Amino acid sequence: MKKLNYLLIAIMFSLGMFLFSCDDDDNNGDDDDDNHNDTTFTLSQDILNGSINEVKIGLIGPFTTAADSVISIGHPGDDADSTFRDVYSNMADASLAAQPGDLITKRTYAMNGDGSRGALKATFAMFKRESGYNTVSGDWEYVVMPFDSTNDYTLNPNGLLPAEDVTSLRGKIGSCMDCHSTDGNNDYRFVFPD
Repeated sequence: MKKLNYLLIAIMFSLGMFLFSCDDDDNNGDDDDDNHNDTTFTLSQDILNGSINEVKIGLIGPFTTAADSVISIGHPGDDADSTFRDVYSNMADASLAAQPGDLITKRTYAMNGDGSRGALKATFAMFKRESGYNTVSGDWEYVVMPFDSTNDYTLNPNGLLPAEDVTSLRGKIGSCMDCHSTDGNNDYRFVFPD
């Protein structure tokens, strides 16, 4: 009887070891996987559509007069008095340091001859990526979304996200990086105070 008890104890011990050793197979025995920062942050249409928190810091949009518009020269071909810009973000408090996954969008509108806001020209976006994505420009991914008459702006208020392989409209866009590099002390963001 003693041998049977020892045998049952040995079987139960072995079964217990088996069950507990297999409950975390996804870590391959490395319990430190949760401490590694291997996450890649990818901008999606859903994230882009979620950038609807209006940013109002200093002279930040919505711009209502040309005089309010001096914060930025807009983009090539635009001067400070030729466009209106509204800035939005998915950040709850855009005055804080940007973290991976944070997004800032700027809707740029033409200025009509009478000085009123005209049609949407384009939406520009900066998406904070994982550390090491773009070390020259603070790990920001830049996106340009020209006005698209086929887009339903009630569903996609910032426009349609270009595919990742359209490098002239998305990624490490040289003209965006060159301009934003002049404000590297402010995380490459013009719209936030130092």
